[in-house]
Amino acid sequence: MTVPADHSPPPDEGLPRERTALAWSRTILVANGLWLPLLALQVHRQLWVLAAASAVAAGAVAWRSTIATRHAELRAERAGSAYPLLVGLATAVVAAALGGMATAAAVLIG
Repeated sequence: MTVPADHSPPPDEGLPRERTALAWSRTILVANGLWLPLLALQVHRQLWVLAAASAVAAGAVAWRSTIATRHAELRAERAGSAYPLLVGLATAVVAAALGGMATAAAVLIG
């Protein structure tokens, strides 16, 4: 009696971590894109101080996110965690939310 051959490919243990790092990187990129409509509104309403602060904050958050993404890519071969990417995403979303609240307050007051 013969045993049927298993024709399935061998499991690749590194692929899920690489896909996870790529998914986090894309999510951070989209979160950093939250600044664009906010900056457009601030410039349109001539809120120059907020626009300048938002531009600086967007640059800082994008830099932090890039560092987190590179750190995750370097650790993709090993058992790295997604924690740096999570911190980058949280930083981007919270900073954009604070910028949005400041803009809303300025528009309502002014």
